[in-house]
Amino acid sequence: GTAGGILPDTREAYGIGIDPTTADVWLGDYTFGGLWQFRQDGCTNKFAFAAPDNPQGRHIKGIVGDGNGNIWVAHAKFESVPLGKVVYRFSNTGGYLGRVVLNYQALTGKSPHGVCIDSQKHIWAICNQASEDGKYYAMCIDPTQGIDPDTENIVGQVMDAVDLGAFPAGQGPYNRSEERRVGKECRSRW
Repeated sequence: GTAGGILPDTREAYGIGIDPTTADVWLGDYTFGGLWQFRQDGCTNKFAFAAPDNPQGRHIKGIVGDGNGNIWVAHAKFESVPLGKVVYRFSNTGGYLGRVVLNYQALTGKSPHGVCIDSQKHIWAICNQASEDGKYYAMCIDPTQGIDPDTENIVGQVMDAVDLGAFPAGQGPYNRSEERRVGKECRSRW
């Protein structure tokens, strides 16, 4: 922002995203949980949240603003069972709207590390751990479909899964390079 200021202790921050509607910067607190918002006026907010699968709001990695007032956050838990299998949706005022479970047909997207937006305003989650069939996927979310049963908000629904190919053992897909690959796949499909 233009107002300056000192950043709070964000040593455990992992994901970073910018809300294109406000230019605010968002960080995820991987270890302790919650989201940091750094507003353009210099104010800083930390939003704690609890979800049914994540009572401390921890293990956040990928973050993206969609330009429609929403912040999308990947639940990237991968160190222990159960793995993260959701993408959370927040308003850009910090309100928790709900979660999208990364299920598509017989596949489950596991440990999403990155999220990105395509030209159709669909949300893509890049999953770092192999699904039941041993493959790695990017899951495409339609943000206009699907209701979170806990919050009763429309939060999105997985409408497609793209096989990201083979990766060496222990080195699943991560963020930017796979997002570019997903972008090419999307363009070839649409």
